[in-house]
Amino acid sequence: MPRETPDEPFEFQVAKDLLESIPRLMARIRTEMRALAKPQLTIPQLRILAKLNQSASSISEMAEWQGVSAPAMSKMVGILESRGFARRMVQVKDRRTVQVSLTEDGRKTFLSIRKAVRGKMADRIRTLPAAKQQLISDAIKVLEQII
Repeated sequence: MPRETPDEPFEFQVAKDLLESIPRLMARIRTEMRALAKPQLTIPQLRILAKLNQSASSISEMAEWQGVSAPAMSKMVGILESRGFARRMVQVKDRRTVQVSLTEDGRKTFLSIRKAVRGKMADRIRTLPAAKQQLISDAIKVLEQII
């Protein structure tokens, strides 16, 4: 647990610990997802499927979100489309806008990988005493409040 130092108040120490811990947690999750998705999907492709699982998006929205150019995103979507995981739909109101959504195969693939990763995380959590498991659950709820 962080300790208050003369230079930094307690909440700054907690913030520092969060900023150091969360990226390590996310790296671990990406490693698990990469292992389960290979050779079928790359992490950027898996992220696209995750975004599309939430809602359909335009190429330009996804490019901005992923931090790539629209042509690069279009190419990534094209790969997912060729594998039957995504589909493009031209909008009737504005034919310049192309919406991308998941196909049923794309949704099943994404949910299968996510479920397998959840299982691996659950296995690790299961090794902890019940009090620590509850502590993690409570901490997540508190983190959701500050996010």
